[in-house]
Amino acid sequence: MKAITIKAPYAQLIALGLKQYETRKTKVLHSVVGQRIAIHCGKDMREFYDIRSGLTAIPTSDRSVLIGYALQSHDISMFDESIWRQDCGCIIATATVERADIIREGNASQLERECGYWYVGYYAYLLTDVALLDTPISATGKLGLWECGL
Repeated sequence: MKAITIKAPYAQLIALGLKQYETRKTKVLHSVVGQRIAIHCGKDMREFYDIRSGLTAIPTSDRSVLIGYALQSHDISMFDESIWRQDCGCIIATATVERADIIREGNASQLERECGYWYVGYYAYLLTDVALLDTPISATGKLGLWECGL
């Protein structure tokens, strides 16, 4: 099975069903449209820390507030770092790449726009049938698509 590495916390948001699209500048997922892929959570936590600090900043960051509200529905806190860190460097879910869309203005929810690269001309890959793994599988991520052995 092919896998793609996505930064924390975006990989976890996909695994929880809160983020439906993965956005990229290139056609990295075009070859797997209609297929299942593994979602690997990268080890880099900088985005997580930026979002978390945005919850305590004055004024608060729109992105941070949106993610914070979405997570409340799952009783998950951005302030419990151990929950987020345990997924880093692991395959945490599988999903089907349903389709690839070229991004046009205004074709996404505010949460999706805040959690991705929603620039006109970039690609948005709809991920459906997301299945969270019972136990994360440790793996070394790579750029682009890579074979994970699942």
